[in-house]
Amino acid sequence: LLGQNKKLQFTILSRGNIPLKISSLSSSDSSFLPDTIKDISISPGDSQLVQVSFLPLKMGSAKGNLTVQSNARLNSLQSVELNGRGMAARLSLSLDTLLFDSVRVGSTIKHNIIVTNKGNYVLRIKGISSDSAQFVPSPGSMNLNTGKSDTVSLSFTPNRLDSIHGKLTFTSNDSSDRSGKHIFLSGVGVHSVIGAIPRSHDFGRVRIDSSKDCTITIG
Repeated sequence: LLGQNKKLQFTILSRGNIPLKISSLSSSDSSFLPDTIKDISISPGDSQLVQVSFLPLKMGSAKGNLTVQSNARLNSLQSVELNGRGMAARLSLSLDTLLFDSVRVGSTIKHNIIVTNKGNYVLRIKGISSDSAQFVPSPGSMNLNTGKSDTVSLSFTPNRLDSIHGKLTFTSNDSSDRSGKHIFLSGVGVHSVIGAIPRSHDFGRVRIDSSKDCTITIG
C-alpha cells in the first residue's frame, strides 16, 4: 500500500577462497531502499543477510535493480532485479457541491451521490457524515472493490425558513485524502410552495355585461 513499507531479505554468499568485501549496495529506483552497507567482509563459505525496503511512491508497477559492488574478481558488480506494485484505494465522488431547490419546511427531498473506487485496492469508507442535522446521508459506510461504484442517498429536511448550509464528509482509507473528501451542501427552507393549475387561461370573446367562468386550482 502507498505510504507503507514492505521489507525483503537477500543472502549474499562468499564462494571464493578469500574474504568477499562488499563496498556498497545501491538501487536504480527510489521506491526500493537497500540497507546502508559499506566495507563489509564475508569470510569464505559464510553469508550475509541484506535487507531491501519497498516504499511505493505511486500506484502501479515499480521496477528497479539492486546492485552489489564487491571485490569479486570475475564480477565485481552483481545485479538483482526488483519488482513491486503500489496499491491504493482512490475515492471519487460524482460532485463536490450540492445545491437543493427550495423545500417546504418539514418536507424532505433526496439526491443521489455516486461514489466510485478508482484505485487498485479495496476502498473502505468508514464514515459518511454530515455536520448539519438537516442533511442526512444513507448509508453511513460502505466498501467498494476496484472500479466499482455505489450510491449514497442524501436527504434534505429544512427545519426553518432560511438558507441552510452543511458539509458531507467521507472518511476512508484513500491515502491521498487523510482528512477525508467533502461535498459542500446548501438548501433553502420556505413556506408552502404555491402553484396554480392551469398556469394560464384564455377567456376568448365575451359579450359586454356577460360573464364566463374558469376554475383554477391552487395548491
